[in-house]
Amino acid sequence: MSLILHIGFPKTGTTTIQRAFKKNAKALEKYGIIYPVASGIKQSAVKHILAKIKSTDAERELSELSYAIDSAVSKNPSAHILVSVEELTARYQSVLTDDSVSLVKDYLTKWSDDIHLISYVRRPDAYYMSVMQERIKRGWLPLSPNSFRTNFDSIASIYERVFETDAIIRPFERKQWAGGNILSDFLTQIEKFSIIPDRAFSNTLESSNESLSSEAILALEILYSRDECSTRSPNYSFAAANKVWPKVRALSREMNYNTKPVMFSHISEIVLEANKEDVEKLRNKRGVEFQEDTPTAGACSSRPYCEKISFQDLMPTNEQAAHDILKSLNFVGF
Repeated sequence: MSLILHIGFPKTGTTTIQRAFKKNAKALEKYGIIYPVASGIKQSAVKHILAKIKSTDAERELSELSYAIDSAVSKNPSAHILVSVEELTARYQSVLTDDSVSLVKDYLTKWSDDIHLISYVRRPDAYYMSVMQERIKRGWLPLSPNSFRTNFDSIASIYERVFETDAIIRPFERKQWAGGNILSDFLTQIEKFSIIPDRAFSNTLESSNESLSSEAILALEILYSRDECSTRSPNYSFAAANKVWPKVRALSREMNYNTKPVMFSHISEIVLEANKEDVEKLRNKRGVEFQEDTPTAGACSSRPYCEKISFQDLMPTNEQAAHDILKSLNFVGF
């Protein structure tokens, strides 16, 4: 019995993969792979092992996941175990050191000493824009493109040292995926454990894409920090922000404000330059080379300089549309 640990970097299709595994759990079992979860589609309880701030639910959720894995193993003692967790790469919420990751290894080796690693990585500029979208959903303002670091190689290296194995690192680019979709590509990477034909899975691969339009992004930023050059933290908790962004997204769609966010070309260049070393390590050490260009807009922002980075500095925006969305948000009683 082996254990396959999918270390999901944010915005690399992890939830889509997890949803497919949960939906097709019986098909996986038929081919000798189990995907045990305590609830929902994820095994995110493992994140508690690395968390900087320990949750009061940590012990209970880890215990529930352990029970789910134990139960699945008892029914399929020769099956390989598949574990997929996104939160194992989050530097802001987690302690990522050899010592802390060793605790993850200790937890997983209760079921198998033969652990294999797989991750997907994304071109830095595309990754930057996706991560900035996630920040605004959480009530956080964007990071400077100069300071943003992907850290793909360094994070993967920590896990490789601790687990004493080479990780499978794949590009998050459709053109490079076996079968043209991420699920087929993932299954191809684990063929040494089981060859699972695509026909064994449901034909529908459900995307978890929760992208915001550029109008919705700016509306949220204005809502969180109305003083254009303020450097203060926005007065929104994660819980409050998590309630408002779906409403803003829904309103932007109802009002037909659906412009896809596209960064300025010079922002793309800044992010790529800041992460050049990581890209080179991925290419030279791991054979990962990004082949798809990230769409960009040519014009630059004419906004006056201030210390706080705004989405208006990162991409073309429609300020009037953003205010229209906020007026409607107030009208519906938020």
